[in-house]
Amino acid sequence: ANFRWDSFSQEELLLVPTVIALGSADQVAGDGLRSLSRLLSSGRPVQILIRVQPHNNPGAAPDEGPFQAFRTELGYLGIAHRQAVVTQSSPARHQHLLNCFNASFDTARTSLHVINTGLRPPSKLVTLNAWLVAGAAIESRAHPFFRINPAAGDSAAVRMDFSENPQPEIDWPVHSFRYLDENELTVEEELGFTFADYALLLARLRDCFRYVPAECDSDALTSVDRYLAMSPEQTRNLVPFVWAVDRNHILHRLVVSVDVTNAARDRRNYWRALQEMAGIRNRYVERAIAETQTEERRLAAAANELLIAEHTAELNRVRTEAA
Repeated sequence: ANFRWDSFSQEELLLVPTVIALGSADQVAGDGLRSLSRLLSSGRPVQILIRVQPHNNPGAAPDEGPFQAFRTELGYLGIAHRQAVVTQSSPARHQHLLNCFNASFDTARTSLHVINTGLRPPSKLVTLNAWLVAGAAIESRAHPFFRINPAAGDSAAVRMDFSENPQPEIDWPVHSFRYLDENELTVEEELGFTFADYALLLARLRDCFRYVPAECDSDALTSVDRYLAMSPEQTRNLVPFVWAVDRNHILHRLVVSVDVTNAARDRRNYWRALQEMAGIRNRYVERAIAETQTEERRLAAAANELLIAEHTAELNRVRTEAA
């Protein structure tokens, strides 16, 4: 009568056929949120697969737009359930996705998989491959990769796998951008790929961008990555933009709406939280390093002063004896 499912050994549980629960992000973040939380806390060996669209907010009400509130991050919600395996991945990087699945199948813990399968937006110009759109979500920090394995230990340093994220040490992946200017001279600059660049691929968000005529050049126009790197006081008179190419392969600047700009800032905030968990740009570590360096400089200065004092005393002694 006292025999329950958790009376099985780890080896016995791994022999039980895998139970898989499928759900959409909107459903789970809405009416199913309480049930999801209870299942993640239960410890039952269930694989939960949730499909997300990185440009949407799963926690938004049916009558709300995707940017009316800060985004509900289901992966982060899963991390709060400390004993559950949590992965965030995409078929756009199939090997990472398979590794996440295999690692979860090797444990008897509850596992949450947050998966972006990409979209194929309708287009009159070029039909975009769903994997290209999903890959752009990874690049833009809209859908960062991670894997949490509680069995590895109690420290985030051993629990978290942050691999396969492009250029994980900085806010946005930076790539060389080369184009011909109006004088047909080659111009090359470094640009960050942000959430705004990803949003431009999605048809439903096209109204968040406005074309800037070539004759309307202004120093106030600033790329989104540089705009977000500034303080609000510095950006008061600036306008964020992204580059785009039309059907004639002509380059244009598109002004980005406040909603998309704020969404990019929100995605960066989540990215930085994950970075810190992964031990990248950890403020506590940086503070400890700074304090250690300050102490080392203080000790070196004190030792130098002592040497100077001893040297001066020795010179005075020699002069006295010589006199």
